[in-house]
Amino acid sequence: MATRPTRFGSFGVPVNLGSNINTSAGDGSPSLSFDGLSLYFGSGRPGGQGENDLYVATRATTTDEFGTPVNLGAVNSSANEQNPAISADGLSLYFGSTRPGGVSGGVDLYVATRPNTIAPFGTAVNLGPSLNRFINQASALLLLDFRVNRFQFRASVVDLHLPFDPSLRLVDVLVPGSCFPPKLCGAS
Repeated sequence: MATRPTRFGSFGVPVNLGSNINTSAGDGSPSLSFDGLSLYFGSGRPGGQGENDLYVATRATTTDEFGTPVNLGAVNSSANEQNPAISADGLSLYFGSTRPGGVSGGVDLYVATRPNTIAPFGTAVNLGPSLNRFINQASALLLLDFRVNRFQFRASVVDLHLPFDPSLRLVDVLVPGSCFPPKLCGAS
């Protein structure tokens, strides 16, 4: 992991997070929580439910090392879960999955939610055909726009069966005047 002293500063030299996080099982696609205390990532480590599961490792302060990763349980399936993206409020986890019942026939985007940051995430819900319209939706990126207090949801679109088209690389789901996810905006 690399850090920087300020938002616009240069990143320092990357530091290996150690054998607690990095194993020989293909750990990757990290997503750090807004407060810097939880690290979500995908891994094919032994003891998972499928090919690749999602895990979280936590720490008490941003200067502490991350603890032992915990499998996210109900979020995972017998298939391949990958590329987690945690919302700024920590209540929504977006990720890609090849689980049965998907819309695209490849990697679909899903979301799992929870009522508070102490509770476990619930069962994942497919984000539907408007986002899962290509063979593989590899990942989601959540950008919080502080100017208007709303999320911009960016989904990278990767379809290996179509010629490369830069206009299809990102899909922005942003409704003017809306706030996403609603819980961040005071809606229940």
